[in-house]
Amino acid sequence: MSAYVMSRRLGGFGGSYGVAAGGVRFTSGDSTQPTGLLEILDGVAAGQCDQAFVKAFSIAGGGSLAIDLKGGGGELDLANRPLALAKLRWLFLEITGPAAGKELRVGPQGAANAFQGWWPGVTAADKTPVRYQFEQADPQDGWAVGASTKILTISNPGGAAVAGFLCLAGTTS
Repeated sequence: MSAYVMSRRLGGFGGSYGVAAGGVRFTSGDSTQPTGLLEILDGVAAGQCDQAFVKAFSIAGGGSLAIDLKGGGGELDLANRPLALAKLRWLFLEITGPAAGKELRVGPQGAANAFQGWWPGVTAADKTPVRYQFEQADPQDGWAVGASTKILTISNPGGAAVAGFLCLAGTTS
């Protein structure tokens, strides 16, 4: 399933989630949408994930959002369990209303306890600008998340609020 389809299926409408053998059972809140087992949370081996996180958000101009990949900020996965990633294997970020002048930046950005991931360091300069969509994946190994390397920062360098959608998937071991 592509990241775009996954973001629409998991975050675009009301529904419910529950843990089931082989994945997360999703019951749609919309009769025109699929209902069933999404095999996205099926293990920790290469090519698998056992936690996924989705969040719709809005960041005020000049503001930022800190996502604690260990769940220290109350982050919950799709099965309503505390987020406790040991490895991040997939990130998808989308500006939900892209327009001229709108931009988000994702990356360490010099934050305390910053998640380094694929960026070369954790300084203020280590970030990726996003004008519409950004995706990064390493389904085999992923990127380590530790107790002191766990904060993923999304910032808005502009003067107006920017709304977005974030999907993450990884493993707890």
